Amino acid sequence: MPEETDPLGTLPPMIRACDLAPFLGVAEQQLADWRKQGVGPPYVKLTPGRGGAVRYPREDLRAYLASNTRNALSAEVS
Repeated sequence: MPEETDPLGTLPPMIRACDLAPFLGVAEQQLADWRKQGVGPPYVKLTPGRGGAVRYPREDLRAYLASNTRNALSAEVS
């Protein structure tokens, strides 16, 4: 059986939004919207102010994805 590779391992330790968006399959603007709404993956603001540099720590992203992974059987039933 082939060993599974870590898709996050191909990304740098601090990931730019322009690199993360295609990895997640969303637009870069969606990441910006999530930041404004206080949702989405954890990020680090490297420079202050509007338009400042933002990075997503790879290990935080890994934890975020793990905690938000669902399958059909884990969905809540009303």
